[in-house]
Amino acid sequence: MFFEMQENLDEYGNGIEEEQKRKSGKLLYNRIQDKDIRIRPRCSEPFVMRGSYHLLANRLLVGWHSDFDIRLRKLLT
Repeated sequence: MFFEMQENLDEYGNGIEEEQKRKSGKLLYNRIQDKDIRIRPRCSEPFVMRGSYHLLANRLLVGWHSDFDIRLRKLLT
């Protein structure tokens, strides 16, 4: 879902506004909250799936903002 969001934003090219990136990130976050993706059989609790996505975000594999990796590097250097 994160990479799908990035691809959609890439269609705008370099002229994309920060506000559109924020809106896309919020939309992604809300879509993740509503998903029911089971990570194992009989594990149907929504917090497990959401937590799994947050774990990926903590590992810097996905994010909520299309430029999250660039922003984090700036903050950490």
